[in-house]
Amino acid sequence: MSALHVNSVGYLLTSVEKQNAYVEAGCTAAIDIATDLAEAAGSYESHIKDLEGYTQTYAEVDYEVDTLKIALKKIQAVVAKQPASASDVPNLPELFEQFRQEAVEKQKRKDVRNHPRCVEFRKKVYGDDNVVDKAGGAAAAAGDAEDGDEDLAISQVEVSMNCPITQQPFVDPVRNEACKHSYSKEAILGHLRKKNGRVRCPFIGCVQVVTNATLAPDHALQGKLRRRQKRALPAR
Repeated sequence: MSALHVNSVGYLLTSVEKQNAYVEAGCTAAIDIATDLAEAAGSYESHIKDLEGYTQTYAEVDYEVDTLKIALKKIQAVVAKQPASASDVPNLPELFEQFRQEAVEKQKRKDVRNHPRCVEFRKKVYGDDNVVDKAGGAAAAAGDAEDGDEDLAISQVEVSMNCPITQQPFVDPVRNEACKHSYSKEAILGHLRKKNGRVRCPFIGCVQVVTNATLAPDHALQGKLRRRQKRALPAR
């Protein structure tokens, strides 16, 4: 197999992987705008629903991109195994389409509503305590378990209003950008000081690392806390 074939497949894979970044940017914009509208005074329900629809569309594109990545990685493995002098070269376009169709069939078992960014939308904008979509959760879980996807763990998390360190309601919450889990600011900073500035995320089951550099204010959770506090106030 020639170096040209190897380099071409690698180039295609890199190009496809870049599409995930565009999807991420689109989802982030939609979620941020919807969160701002949810916290603003006024009736923006229709706009928020539109933004949720955009997020689901981005998620569908993300799944489609994933099928291309899976197929290209399999092609890459086939190409890598072929001797440079091999005369019996496999039909790569046919193989690619076969691998892509196999990936598409697996993706069909996933419910787009349980895509991590769609889950994040509902969590931040609607304040859903149970972030798994009840209608599609079982089917998505079955498909994801077979594929071994890590995003299942994210979609099955139950959102709590208590800090995982103090077990008390959040105070000035911050988020670990590595895993998206949140903590009370002083609690996690104190934890980091005791552990020389690097700790494993204290959220049960999470294996991501927390450092000062990975922490950022969790504006969405702060807004959710404010909304809950307002609802808790006695009517005047």
